[in-house]
Amino acid sequence: MHGRLGALYVLRPNGYEGGAATLGLNDVTWGLAATNAATAYYEAVIDGIDLMATVTLGVGGTGYTVNDVLTVVQSGASGGTVTVTSVNAGVITGVSLTTGGTGYSIANGLAVTGGTGANATINITAIADSMKWRKNGGGWTTLVTITGAAQTLDEGQTITFAATTGHTLADQWIIGNLEVEPTTVAGNTAQITAAASRIINPNAPPVWTPTNAVNLISVNYTTGLATFDGAPGVTTVEGNNGMVPRAALQKVAYLIDWNLSVTLDMADASRMGQNWKEALPGQAGATGGANAYFVGTETMFFNLQNHLATSGPKYFFMELYNYDPDQDQTGDHYLAWATFTGFSLSADIGSVVKESLNFQVIGEPSFMANA
Repeated sequence: MHGRLGALYVLRPNGYEGGAATLGLNDVTWGLAATNAATAYYEAVIDGIDLMATVTLGVGGTGYTVNDVLTVVQSGASGGTVTVTSVNAGVITGVSLTTGGTGYSIANGLAVTGGTGANATINITAIADSMKWRKNGGGWTTLVTITGAAQTLDEGQTITFAATTGHTLADQWIIGNLEVEPTTVAGNTAQITAAASRIINPNAPPVWTPTNAVNLISVNYTTGLATFDGAPGVTTVEGNNGMVPRAALQKVAYLIDWNLSVTLDMADASRMGQNWKEALPGQAGATGGANAYFVGTETMFFNLQNHLATSGPKYFFMELYNYDPDQDQTGDHYLAWATFTGFSLSADIGSVVKESLNFQVIGEPSFMANA
């Protein structure tokens, strides 16, 4: 099989996508989801840098009243506010942090604006970055201060940052969890019923639980289809980080001139006295190759190098199109998880630079018809 166009996606550790040059600071650990949670995916994105995390009162000033909101002034920073919680004859005796702002650093004696009085100062004793998070593509919960401890998002799903500062705005992490996800059973197969949950993470395979006493033979990680050695009966599947939401796949290349070869091992079972040879089928496999155009520093080699250097997932997700009449990526195409076995970068003087890739398919590729 062969085609003209394709797309290549990478699933980085923790579903992370960050700065292209350094991969940012990938310091997240996703905790286990609650056992009573439904199948869901969570996104966390850095939405604030160097917020005020803890503050103390410096000088109490004069003329203030309870509930005055004061903005903390520091060069290069903005938006940080505190609320006056107690006063004595107009002198502030207590404050609480209201908003963290952005761009602050630890310092003492910072001036404030606002309120009914004058000359109060604030000390910043700790700073931290903030995140926003959402579930299943819903509304965002914003400006959540990163604490460095396990922080619960929803239904027991936790996220822990190893560092409270040092991140880059828009760094993001995604995890997809399968929780007793129902399947549709046909014959000796069970397919995840919800189409949005069918891309499975081969780096963290989920567990299939049939009601009948059957053995799992194979899993198609691109379609969420499990094959057993008999009728499985009612079957569910679950696994933390077992589902790959589309949002977790970062497109890293457009492929051209791809080819895909599927082979089946055959064992010779011929015997004396036969007129025709007989063979027994064994295991199937698939390999292929493609080209990718060189684009500045965003080379395929760069993406491969960074991916492998993370000591994380080693498999890439591929869409290989061989018929797309509307040219909108809804045409006939193959889906496959693959690992790369060869790479070369070359060009004649004055010609377009191309990168050539060879890959080995992991598990079964699947065919998706033109929609």
